[in-house]
Amino acid sequence: MSALNPTGTALLYSTYLGGSVSNPNNQTNPFDIGASIAWDSFDNAVYVVGTTNAVDFPTTPGAFKTQNVNGTYSAFVSKFNSIGQLTKSTYLGPHLTYGLSVTSDSLGRAYVVGYTSYSCNPSDSTCPFPTTPRAVIPAPPASFNGYGFVSVFDTNLATLLYSTLLGDPNAAPAVGGTTSEAFGVTVDPNGNFYVVGVTSSPSLPTTAGAFQRTLAAFNAQPLVGFAAKFGPVTANGATLTYLTYLEATGTDFGDFPSGVAADSQGNAYVGGYTNSPTFPVTTGAYHTPCPLNGAALCPAAFVTKLNSAGTGLVWSALVEPADFFSSIQLDTQGNVYVAGHNGCCSFVPVNPVQPGLNNDAGFVAKLDPTGSTLLFSSLIQGGFTLRGLAVDAQENVYVTSYTYDTTLPTTPGAFQTALKNPGTGNSYDGFIAKFSLAPSITPGGIVPVDSTVNTIQPGEWVSIYGANLAGAPATWTGNFPKSLGGASVTINGKSAYLWYVSPGQINLQAPDDSTTGTVPVVVTTTSGSATSTVTLAPFAPSFLLLDTKHVTGIILRFDGTGAYGGGTYDILGPTGSSLGYPTVAAKAGDSLLLFGVGFGPTSTVVAAGQAFSGAAPTTKTVNVLINNVSVIPGFAGMSGAGLYQINLILPADLGTGDVTLAASVNGVPTQSNVVISVQ
Repeated sequence: MSALNPTGTALLYSTYLGGSVSNPNNQTNPFDIGASIAWDSFDNAVYVVGTTNAVDFPTTPGAFKTQNVNGTYSAFVSKFNSIGQLTKSTYLGPHLTYGLSVTSDSLGRAYVVGYTSYSCNPSDSTCPFPTTPRAVIPAPPASFNGYGFVSVFDTNLATLLYSTLLGDPNAAPAVGGTTSEAFGVTVDPNGNFYVVGVTSSPSLPTTAGAFQRTLAAFNAQPLVGFAAKFGPVTANGATLTYLTYLEATGTDFGDFPSGVAADSQGNAYVGGYTNSPTFPVTTGAYHTPCPLNGAALCPAAFVTKLNSAGTGLVWSALVEPADFFSSIQLDTQGNVYVAGHNGCCSFVPVNPVQPGLNNDAGFVAKLDPTGSTLLFSSLIQGGFTLRGLAVDAQENVYVTSYTYDTTLPTTPGAFQTALKNPGTGNSYDGFIAKFSLAPSITPGGIVPVDSTVNTIQPGEWVSIYGANLAGAPATWTGNFPKSLGGASVTINGKSAYLWYVSPGQINLQAPDDSTTGTVPVVVTTTSGSATSTVTLAPFAPSFLLLDTKHVTGIILRFDGTGAYGGGTYDILGPTGSSLGYPTVAAKAGDSLLLFGVGFGPTSTVVAAGQAFSGAAPTTKTVNVLINNVSVIPGFAGMSGAGLYQINLILPADLGTGDVTLAASVNGVPTQSNVVISVQ
């Protein structure tokens, strides 16, 4: 177990955990494997769960079970303090018990799930799995079924507060038994806890009114999912709230829930993968384009949101093609994150952190709170399933796995930037990656459209540059929306009107405001908020550009010879198609219309966020220089919502080619390096 600092540049602590001696009668080597880790905020500690066959695995005095007398596979639960010291440790269960997942509640108690087998002599006092009063399935007198389990420990790992088996309640012979395994566990803020896993039993003790009380009749694969919810642990144990199957509605080719999260309203978010074409997907939920069981088998990761009573689905979505699922998490906004492996089918990237990957890699994806939109999805280089996933309050995402890939793109200054002993057989190293999905604004990245000056005018069209500013590109439909593509923006606390959003750029119309000087700008998405500042001023003129330098404008053609608008105009630019479409350089005597933003107040007030078409002259004179020669406009003013137009007749003797263009209003100049094409 290792702890890294927030930048990933140094270890805070690192330790082995395990034993060195197995039962000599079994003639097996010592085996210790950690399966799950959870943070305990109550004790500022870490719980680790896994499986060992060591008879000298480190346990602590007073722990629930301190010996593994048979030296066969047993679950373990261990607790470390904030500096990596082992403070509590216990075995759990008889032989052939596997610890698979752990979580902790606000009181520091540990919730452990896994699998146990009953292929042992029930008369052996060390054999039956320990259960407590109110158990859903107490230890049966004799059974060869395999069972999932959930066990709740006190903070000292000394006492079982609640423990139950999950699976077929009927005793089974050595041949023909069923199997059940519990893979995921979580606790909600109210103390309810949730368990998910798989079963082959048609006889789970499901609860009245549960979403799926019985196993479907058409099972082509024996393992299907289940989900259970329990009330808070008290001095009397805990009570089952619901238990339901979770499987396809038609022919079932296997459904494998392996992770669960829960919100403060008691809804459960079950994550896993399915091979079944009829796995329940609700109307409006995201549905990966993977053709499940079409020409070729194409399994997919799913997220299913069960209501608080377990009686129905809030929504259920197929997220990505996947052949393994490992983890699910919620963030503070209610977004859902999942991780697993794609090695079968075409992956659907959304704003990926590594765009060049195709498949056969771990993946991490993010759904919005309604399950309808895939906000982010990326493969992660390494070739193996992502085994761990966490999301912090700042929307940083952490993923872990192991790899033998020598080309993993490690970052400068990282603790370990190269694979140890590559090419020497089973040379696998663990890796951890951290990336942020929260929005961020580039310093100085709030400017008038096509400008670089960090001053804007109320009502002006403005660009914001940054990262994760929206989940996907979206363009307005002419209705001046205040929210678009999951993004919204305020300037000085007033909502802006969004025209275009994308992960790297937002274009908007600034709201009306009489304030001048520095004001806050806040971009809000489903992943959080980013704050910056901009200067508000009455004048912030900027020409619109066709590229990085050519002014946006047209040449009026009164004789009908223009290439656009039914012959009424040409687009102003270098003669030819060097910009990707036909443009024409202006000549002396041409009537030009040049376009820009931010040229100040107009004699007719035009409110931001409203459609406008007409002519509203500026209240201040607009001065124009072409190749340093003053040209007097015939009109300068607003012709559309936030759009200014400057009309002029091009005089002679201004030179040829791309010549400089500049304008100013009330002493404030437009951006530099603007040109106009003249012939």
